[in-house]
Amino acid sequence: MCPSYISTGMFEGAKGPLMTPLMTPEYVVNKVWAAMKTGKAMLLMPWTVHLSKIFRACADQAVDFVADKIFGVYKTMEDFKGRAPGK
Repeated sequence: MCPSYISTGMFEGAKGPLMTPLMTPEYVVNKVWAAMKTGKAMLLMPWTVHLSKIFRACADQAVDFVADKIFGVYKTMEDFKGRAPGK
């Protein structure tokens, strides 16, 4: 399972990149369970995570530009709080 952000306390304050919503734990569990029942070896979620496979063939500078300027990947953790200690 290769997810983006899941809406749990662990990712409190994180924002999903462009077209990449924070997924609920229930949604992820249902998708993982369905994939396991069909024998799927790898599950990438959401669909935008598949774009990373395409970008691997590009020059690093191009990937960084698209990830930063278009998808905002490097800004997703600017307001990150995380889980409060002891919880």
